[in-house]
Amino acid sequence: MSELVVLEVDAGNSSIKWRIVESSSLMVRGIVRWSELSSAGAFNDLQSLDFGRVVLASVAGEDKTNSLLAALGDCFPCVEVERVYSAQEMGGVRFAYADSSTLGVDRCLAMVASYAEFKSGALVLDCGSAMTADFVDASGGHLGGYIFPGLRLLKQGLQVGTACVPTDQAQGLELLPGSSTKSCVDRAISLMVRSTLLSLLEYSDSVGVNCIVITGGDADWVAGLVDVEFHYRQDLVLDGLSLMGVSEKVL
Repeated sequence: MSELVVLEVDAGNSSIKWRIVESSSLMVRGIVRWSELSSAGAFNDLQSLDFGRVVLASVAGEDKTNSLLAALGDCFPCVEVERVYSAQEMGGVRFAYADSSTLGVDRCLAMVASYAEFKSGALVLDCGSAMTADFVDASGGHLGGYIFPGLRLLKQGLQVGTACVPTDQAQGLELLPGSSTKSCVDRAISLMVRSTLLSLLEYSDSVGVNCIVITGGDADWVAGLVDVEFHYRQDLVLDGLSLMGVSEKVL
């Protein structure tokens, strides 16, 4: 068993992202939907690999996390799962929350990875089911952040609250007024998110944070709404997880 081969797992609200690294080099990555976790073979294809460590960060609820821990334990019974939790300071970043346990570990790790790469500070955007924005200054101080509904939640909100509004997951970048109900919805959402981005960028500039790091499934769409430079990182939370040392072992 080699300590150099590590399975890193980022358990979010909608899916589980994982990757395997050996001596800090990426070997393979994948995604498991929560609905697939109970099916045979969610991680079975990885059982032949000789892991030295399995490291987990989870913001899913207790029931989901426990089911994931059970699945990992079944597939890798000889390896203890190490779970990383939020702390007041991680990787040189000092978080603004008075109670750091209430700050999602995914946001913590995304900030850790961004600060490790961009020491001048960063605006960190995670564009998933929810869209989060956090500011880290050049000293590693977390200046606070925001949590917004993401693209899917915005569209779901209209479907729940308004009758006969056609929506789908496809989303363009057009901002001019629409000429059909669907285009009115799509363009209003794009306009809302663009306005939010411009406000974030204005504040970021006012505190001297000029680097923008972006991740998440809707990152390409969000980045296309404004004409500024973004640093896209596909696995930002997992990048932060890689930077953390051995944490509490739970299995």
